[in-house]
Amino acid sequence: MLAAEPVRRVRPSRLWYWVSAALATAAVGCLVLAGVSFGSLIAQAGPFRRVAAPGQAEVELDRAGEYVLYLESSFSEDLTGLDVNTVPVRLVPVGMGSSDHVQLSRSSGTSTYTVDWYYGREVARFTIDDPGLYQITVWEPRDSRISGVAIGRATDRATVIRLVVGLGGGVVLFVAALMLGLITLLRRPSRPRLDPARIAGWRPDPSRRHLYRYWDGTRWTEHVSDPGVVGYDPPWQQR
Repeated sequence: MLAAEPVRRVRPSRLWYWVSAALATAAVGCLVLAGVSFGSLIAQAGPFRRVAAPGQAEVELDRAGEYVLYLESSFSEDLTGLDVNTVPVRLVPVGMGSSDHVQLSRSSGTSTYTVDWYYGREVARFTIDDPGLYQITVWEPRDSRISGVAIGRATDRATVIRLVVGLGGGVVLFVAALMLGLITLLRRPSRPRLDPARIAGWRPDPSRRHLYRYWDGTRWTEHVSDPGVVGYDPPWQQR
C-alpha cells in the first residue's frame, strides 16, 4: 500500500493582494474624478432664471456660452408634446433693439427636472458671446400646463463624459478588486500538494542488485523484491 505525505501548501502569491490593492486605489481615484465632475456640473448649471408666462423681466447671463431654455409648470408633471413654439419667447440684450434678439434653436434633448416644486422640460438652446443683462419677453402660452419659462446654463459634455467614465470605472474596478482579494484569501489555504518523491512504494532498486527496493518516502529501506521473492538487503549507503 502506498502512503503519501504532504510537503507544503500551494498558495496564490501574495502579489495578488498588491494587485487587488492597486485596483482598489484606482477605483477610489475614479470615484473622486466622478465626484469632482458632478460638483462641476452643479456649478455649471447655476441658478435658474425664471420668468412667468405671460411676463417680461431682465435676467443676467453672467457667462458666455450655451444656455438652455426650459418650459415650466407649477402643477403638471406631464410635459410631453411641448416644443419651442408652445410659448413665444424673445431674448434681447438690454439697450438693444428687438431686431438684435438672440436666436433660439430647437433642442434635440428631452431632459426634464423637478426643482423647487417646478416641473421643467428642455425645448431650446441658444448661445451668447457677450455676458450681461438681457430682457426676456414671454407671451401667452399655447398650452395651459405652462406657467413660465426658465433659463439655465448648458452642461459641458466633456464633464458629463468624465462623470460617467469615473463612476462606471470606479464601480468596475472596486468590484474587480473585491473579487480578486476574496479569491486570493479563500484559495491561499488550499489542499496540500503531494511530492512524488515523498510517496512510499516499491521502485526499481537503484543499486541494481535486485529488481525492486522499497522507498518509505524519505529513504531506501532493506526490503527488496525479486520475481516471486521478498527479502532483506541493506542498501549500499548503509553498508
